[in-house]
Amino acid sequence: MKNYFTLILCALMALVSCETAGENNEQGGTSEVSFRSKSAPEVSFTAKGGMGTILYELRGGDDAKVEAKAAEGAEWINNIKRSEKGRITYNVAANEGDARQSKITVSYEDKSFDITVSQGAKGDDVVFNAACFDGAYLGTGINNMHNYYILLSDIGAKKFGPQRGGTYYVFDLYSTTAPTSDMKLPDGTYTFDKENSYESGTMSEESSWIASYDNDGKSYNDVIIASATLTVKDGKITAEIISEDFITHRISYEGDLSIYDDTALTTLYEDVNLGDIVNADIKAIYSGISSSNNAHEWFVEAFDKSTGAYVTFEFLKREKDNCFGLYTPLANVAEFDNKFLVGCREGNTLMFSWYYIIVDGKIGDTFAPLMDGTIKVDDLGNGRAKIYLSCYDDLGYKISGTIEGAIKITEEVE
Repeated sequence: MKNYFTLILCALMALVSCETAGENNEQGGTSEVSFRSKSAPEVSFTAKGGMGTILYELRGGDDAKVEAKAAEGAEWINNIKRSEKGRITYNVAANEGDARQSKITVSYEDKSFDITVSQGAKGDDVVFNAACFDGAYLGTGINNMHNYYILLSDIGAKKFGPQRGGTYYVFDLYSTTAPTSDMKLPDGTYTFDKENSYESGTMSEESSWIASYDNDGKSYNDVIIASATLTVKDGKITAEIISEDFITHRISYEGDLSIYDDTALTTLYEDVNLGDIVNADIKAIYSGISSSNNAHEWFVEAFDKSTGAYVTFEFLKREKDNCFGLYTPLANVAEFDNKFLVGCREGNTLMFSWYYIIVDGKIGDTFAPLMDGTIKVDDLGNGRAKIYLSCYDDLGYKISGTIEGAIKITEEVE
């Protein structure tokens, strides 16, 4: 199984599409307090039962006063509790009889919403109407096929990993079709491939799976896939899976199919604001004259030990003078004065201008190339400098803030 839960992927992006799930489920109340569901309005369980999670958002109120209870007579829905802010957990007992349905009402003062809970009988099909879609485009690799990795769930992913209390249907898809220009999952039909051929129109056996997670983050009720077909068409996903115990799972999702571009250099999911760092170590190194355009090259790095924030810039100037000034991205080698070289990668080496987080003396899982915007380096006098950062990475996330500290200026040329 691909361990994409530890991939350097990327915020959602999270590209969690369930942010508005249940948004119209709110009843009553005043505008001073906002209370709404962030979970699907309907959930289904197999006869085996299991644990469920309800996510909600409360603004302007006391979270400790949120209450939840099952409808009268639904003793099979039990152990309902507010496990933490914004989260309610409950248990569905195993079902030895016919299919059944009830509801959980979650309330805060005069506001409430309902979650319908259905449970099948032994041998019944599983119907899963996913509330959330998370997807990543992994580029072309094996067989030169476009590779998509998608998660359909009830409560969405967190940094592309499973959340406690969630149920996840995960598919590793291969296609000859590239993403749409606005990074949407393209239409196509995929069948389960036990041979892991990675041919067009297949989903790999090794990286497609089904699991639910309890409130401790441990998986349970794992399902082994025997066969499956998934179709993407006109903004909808439908899938039919037959498990090795001959249970049919029917999955559907309709909504935003935006996917994260994991071919990007950045690992950010969102904008980063460094704030105002005041005790950084700053170094500026004059590295000589470029042979390609006779530009004077400067390399500047700034590191804040307290946060691990580390930024590097490579500047070009027409005159050697010093490293101070306002810099914009280099677009034309002939117009190089006061320009910075945008971040790029050569093999495993990150070149030129980047933002990183250093962990235990090494580059961690957070880094982003500086591709656009401005960098200003000011001389504060008395051996101190201040860097004003307002840049964007290759996915358009903003890296901003100021970095101040003692500066050491050296030369690396004879």
